[in-house]
Parts: sequence; C-alpha cells; structure tokens
Amino acid sequence: MEHSDHFQKTILKISGMHCASCAANIEHALKKEIGIKSANVNFAVEKLYLEYDSTAISLEKIKDSVGKLGYQLKETDGVGEEMSPGEHDHHGKVRELKRRFVIALIFGLPIIYMVMGGLIGLPMPMIFEKYAIPLQFILATAVILAAFNIWIDGFRNLWRLRPNMDSLIFIGTAVAYFYSLTVSIFASSENLYYESAVFILIFISLGNYLEELTKGKTSEAIKKLIGLQPKTATLIKNGQEIQVPISEVKVGDVITLKLENLAPVEVLVKAPAWIERSKLSVKVTKLPEREEIDEGIKENLIVEFYSR
Repeated sequence: MEHSDHFQKTILKISGMHCASCAANIEHALKKEIGIKSANVNFAVEKLYLEYDSTAISLEKIKDSVGKLGYQLKETDGVGEEMSPGEHDHHGKVRELKRRFVIALIFGLPIIYMVMGGLIGLPMPMIFEKYAIPLQFILATAVILAAFNIWIDGFRNLWRLRPNMDSLIFIGTAVAYFYSLTVSIFASSENLYYESAVFILIFISLGNYLEELTKGKTSEAIKKLIGLQPKTATLIKNGQEIQVPISEVKVGDVITLKLENLAPVEVLVKAPAWIERSKLSVKVTKLPEREEIDEGIKENLIVEFYSR
C-alpha cells in the first residue's frame, strides 16, 4: 500500500464477478463514495486498483460497500500475492463450477433426448413417452438448482436496477421454466419449453467454468511476469551504494545496475554502457547525446530513474 498525504493507493482482490458488467458496477458504486479518488477494476485478474482519502473513508467501509453488491474484497501485498489464507481458492472455484456444469449436463441430457431424439429417429424409451411432462419438470428443476448461482446473481442485480448478463439469463430461463410449469399443471399441453431453460443453463455453466479456468491461467502468467521485476534497487547517494525497495525510488535518483541484474525501474542511460536485452524487465531509454553506445564496454551500468 502506498501513501501520499491522506491519499492511499492499494490493490484489492475481488471475488464473485461473473462478467465485465460486474466490474463496471463495482467501479460505478465506489466512485459515488465520498473519499474515493479513483477505482479501476481489472476483470481478467480480478483486481481493484484503488486510491482513496483515508480521513474520509476507511478500507472497511469500502469492503462493506462492495460486499453489499454481492462481491468480496481481500487485501493483497500490491505485487499480486494475497495476504489472506484464501490465496489459492481459485482452484476450489474452478472445481465448484465444473461440478455444477457436470450435474446440469447429467440431468439435462435426458430432456434433450426426449425433445430432440424423435426428430433424428432415435428410439424413445417407454418411460419417456409415458411420463414425459413430469420427467421434464423434475429434470429441469434439477438443472436449475445446479446452476442456481446464476439465478441468484441475475435476480439480485435486477432488483438493484443494475442488470448484468446473468439477469438476462435469469429472465429468459425463468420465463421458459414457469410458463412450462403453468402449462403442465393447467393445460396438460406438450408445447413446453423446459428444454430451452436447460439448454441455456448448461451452456452458460460450461462457459463460466471455461472462463474461470482461463482467468486463472491468465492471472498466473501475469504474476510470473510481475515476479520477474526486481524488488529492490541500488541507489548511489554520496558516492555510496544503498539497497532500497523499488517503491522508494524517486524521479531523479541515480541507481547502479550490475551486469547480472535486471533493470528494476524504467531508466535513462546516464553513461556509456552495454546491457543484454534479456536483462530488461522494463523500458530503458538512451539520452539523446548518448545515442551511440559502445557495445564493447561491459562495466556496471549507471542509470537514472526515467518515469514510473
């Protein structure tokens, strides 16, 4: 966490988001809070980049505000590693979404067979013909329960007048389900739409599972890239070398870069030097008057902090 007078910058982990609309809802809600200077949500890595006035609003109140929207915030160390014990709960979420999809698929396939099997000439078991309507109702209900998290999130956001994709799914599948249920009870008609709700929920459950799986891989790749950046820099002050965290490096500071080290910050070349491209974790820019760098010089690189 960084401090600047009363303003503080911090990075928080968000859980519970399902789409980009969720990220937009969180940003919209936080920006209306007094004391929030900026709030930017990265949906791909599930992070909130926050700058706020600690004298006007506390971090706990920010967490409560986001919690009321149905999401959870957890503190990080700013580099990407969570401080809470739930650091590796992503794998648990992937397993849960996979479980929901498998259950929805198991209960949904019989309905799909009942509705589509006859159209392509598949034999229809007697039980499907005799108890088609009650079976469709029971199986569709089981699929809805397996994917009930989608209904809950969709209804909640609809109730708050901040509909998202889950709200659209909720409306479509709920209308198909309850219309079919009404027809099943009062009309005994075969013009039912249980399979419509089932189809949608199965594919959305599969999509949620694959999305979470991909997000996890993306997040891990970003963490590995961030991990390549050195955590400290060697400043030159009064002719002496001092090791400091890179967060304490300021514009104008002069640092020394050993040949075996990575560049810790964006820098300007201050003296003739040679450096391998593989050693650059960030941008290195040459001063105009030093454009001709002698690549034969293999000494310590003296650089000046460029921008951050």
